[in-house]
Amino acid sequence: MVWVWAESSRFAGSFYAKQKMMKLDHFTNDSRVIASAARAGVAQIFRENVPFHKAGVGLLELRDGTHEQLHLFTPQQSAKSHQLMGSMDAINRKFGRSTVTLACEGVQAPWAMARQLKSPSYTTRWADIPRVNA
Repeated sequence: MVWVWAESSRFAGSFYAKQKMMKLDHFTNDSRVIASAARAGVAQIFRENVPFHKAGVGLLELRDGTHEQLHLFTPQQSAKSHQLMGSMDAINRKFGRSTVTLACEGVQAPWAMARQLKSPSYTTRWADIPRVNA
């Protein structure tokens, strides 16, 4: 599932908040399918002349692809799609993140997340665990 949400500022004018869950036809790792569902969700919650303050996209019901449960009556992701996503992942691993992206992501990102105040990842990276010598 793809979850999209957007809201205006609570402190300026009338408050508007909306969210939408977009159910995918089948489990997929195809970025094109996910981006298409996100665009469809945004189109449903977007409102003209509303100055949005916050917005986001989330993925729900994530599963490991090695144990995919197939369903007789539901279409599965095609072999060509698996191959394309594998190729994109391999290129991005070899040449750096975002070397190959979807066209809908744009050519140049107008902003980047501020990371100078990011806290260490004590629970997810061994290198960030403090060492104590006794």
